[in-house]
Amino acid sequence: IMCPAGTHHILGDAPPTVALPAVFVAIGSKLTMVTFLLFPLLGGVHLTLLIHILSALRRAVATGVEAPVAAATKEIFRSSLFASLTTALGLLSLMLSPLPNIREFGAMGALGAAVIFLLSFGPNIALLRLFEGRLVQKERAAPQQGWQWSIRLAENVHRLSAPQWIVIALLFVSICAAGAMRIRAGTRPTEFLDPSSPTRQALESMNTLYGGVNIAQIEIDSGTPQGIVGNEALTFLERLHDFSEEQPEVSAVYSLTSLLGLMNQIWVGDLDAPARMPANPLTRNIFFLALRSVDLPFLVSLVDEDFQRAYLIVRTPDMPSDQYLDTLQRVANFADNGAPENLTVSSKSSMVAILEADRRIVRSQARSAGAAIASLALVLFALWRSWRLVGIAIAVNLVPLAALAGLAGFIGAPLNTVTVMIAGLTLGIAIDDAVHFITFWRELKRTGLSNEEATRRCLVVKGAPIFGTSALLGALFLSFLLASFPPARQFGLLSAMGIAMAWFSTVALTPSLLRRWGERSIVDD
Repeated sequence: IMCPAGTHHILGDAPPTVALPAVFVAIGSKLTMVTFLLFPLLGGVHLTLLIHILSALRRAVATGVEAPVAAATKEIFRSSLFASLTTALGLLSLMLSPLPNIREFGAMGALGAAVIFLLSFGPNIALLRLFEGRLVQKERAAPQQGWQWSIRLAENVHRLSAPQWIVIALLFVSICAAGAMRIRAGTRPTEFLDPSSPTRQALESMNTLYGGVNIAQIEIDSGTPQGIVGNEALTFLERLHDFSEEQPEVSAVYSLTSLLGLMNQIWVGDLDAPARMPANPLTRNIFFLALRSVDLPFLVSLVDEDFQRAYLIVRTPDMPSDQYLDTLQRVANFADNGAPENLTVSSKSSMVAILEADRRIVRSQARSAGAAIASLALVLFALWRSWRLVGIAIAVNLVPLAALAGLAGFIGAPLNTVTVMIAGLTLGIAIDDAVHFITFWRELKRTGLSNEEATRRCLVVKGAPIFGTSALLGALFLSFLLASFPPARQFGLLSAMGIAMAWFSTVALTPSLLRRWGERSIVDD
């Protein structure tokens, strides 16, 4: 992308992005591993905004206007304002997440987008005006000619007949649907670790050798010391143990009753007999006396020292979080429905809490995506005052979202607390190109150009900046492939593909849709 000579030196000395940490600290926000990812992301958003500003400045300088900075600012300000708003809205849609760190990511990201816009059209424009005379003297180039291949791409798409459109649309929807059906709405705990990580390799070995690495603990509280040794409590614990063992996903269950069963095998001298808790209360009391007299290190995992609480340990192999949580839910439902009134049953597992939160955030994305689309539509209507143009912009940017769903399924990327942010984030950023394109097309139409002339002129003027911003953001997201965190790599790959598809949709589909249905969309201000 060519800009007026020297502008990269003028603006590169004071990028607005460096002010963001100070802003976040000033409002009391803490920088975490998640929110730290905002800085390269917002840095890319800032640079894409500068590309549009400097491209407009180059056109103003090339056409010889007296105040090129003012002319460029006037041309680009409104579309940049609404593009920044769409980016902020995409980030704000993450505020519907049940997880605090994702909500903070969305809030800080939206604030950062606002700060970048204000500083870009404040200090940056002031610097350009300060050096305006120098810029005009250094460059009086011919008007930008645009990229002919982007024009040819749009022309070829526009020439497609109705049957060809139908065939392509059906093929695209079928492929995306086939991929989307393969998406796992959950993740395995080990998938948060790099495949080459020693920790993951150790967990996978344990999963193979010992029947699973997923361990959940269910607590049964009698409310009184020695209360767990009562017949009612032990009978319930044994029934819960047996029910848990019957679940096909469960590889092992450990409880106080299973320990009493092993002791009973030794007591009766028949190791081949079923390991059942002794029915005789006197025998059980003898076993409890023996357990109290010997310091068994593993006993604390099955019962507390006062014998008030007992713990049921459920082990399962590595499996998707939805399947794992459903298994534990069946056990929890059995415990809740069959527990005597004097017993309290609860689950204490940080992994269960993490996976349950992961499932809740996935379920919240339907609301998040709907809210993002609705708010974007309202903002764009305020800009264009035409539902027809709003529909074109939204439709064009639904194409990359559908492609992302298909791609996520084909590459096996599960929906989790990281990858689930892609839809709202990509929609908020990718729609910026459509905002700049349609806004400029609308201004050209007001000069009396026909639909065909306006779309061709848009491609000539906006083709290079749109490609530059898309390439920059795509490269930024691809840099996440260097991360050691697998969900971050999947996030980067899918986001980059979404940006690429959004560029294609904007350049190839938007001109054709504007030619067909844009004529009656212009409303006088």
